[in-house]
Amino acid sequence: IFMNYQSVLALLLLGCALPASAIEGENYFNILSIDGGGIRGLISATVIKNMERYAYEYGIVEKKYDIPLYIDPITNAIREAVHMSDLFNMTAGTSTGSILAAGLAVPEPSNFSNPYYFSRELIEIYSTKGDQIFQKQSLGVSASTFWFLFFTCAVGGLFYNLGKQRFDNDKERENLLELQETIKSLSKKRKEKKSQANAFSLNNDTGEQLSKKEASDLVKDIRADKMIESLSVQLISDVDNQ
Repeated sequence: IFMNYQSVLALLLLGCALPASAIEGENYFNILSIDGGGIRGLISATVIKNMERYAYEYGIVEKKYDIPLYIDPITNAIREAVHMSDLFNMTAGTSTGSILAAGLAVPEPSNFSNPYYFSRELIEIYSTKGDQIFQKQSLGVSASTFWFLFFTCAVGGLFYNLGKQRFDNDKERENLLELQETIKSLSKKRKEKKSQANAFSLNNDTGEQLSKKEASDLVKDIRADKMIESLSVQLISDVDNQ
């Protein structure tokens, strides 16, 4: 699978397989970020192994860059690989990626300026001890996830009920709807009385007169309705916004 990505990785390394002396005067800060995923960190470690080899083939064999090389403690031969610390200014990771980043940052006990672990050693650790390490880790994550979800549901449900009681009162809604119907009824009566007032004016034009009591009551009702109208407009608007 990884052979299909050789050309892609080689192109990516064109910009990063350079020693500090090759980019002197340039403001570069390369960061290697490694994703998480538990035992799947073995995949990331294998990708890093290919990067180390491709960087060696391109940066040292082909381009002759002055990149440090290190002795393999097993074979006592020079490693045909470029360490990630010589390509990147910083190595970071999430979850299992942070384990790989920490492994790449471990120095030699006798010489702190040299790296101790390459990807080969990290792959061996993941292959031989990964099931033990991540079995314990997965149990811890499951427990913490359970309590997090429990706390979230409990507190969230409490505040949901408090908010529902405060802002979604069914009795208040019923009262507002009843008030809305009352206001609509008053508005209808106001329109009817306004029509009567127009008829009263027409009767005056034709010489027909209403009684003084009828005229007085009609004027009072019209004045009262005008006061109700200004209030009803605001109340209807408030009800519609509930």
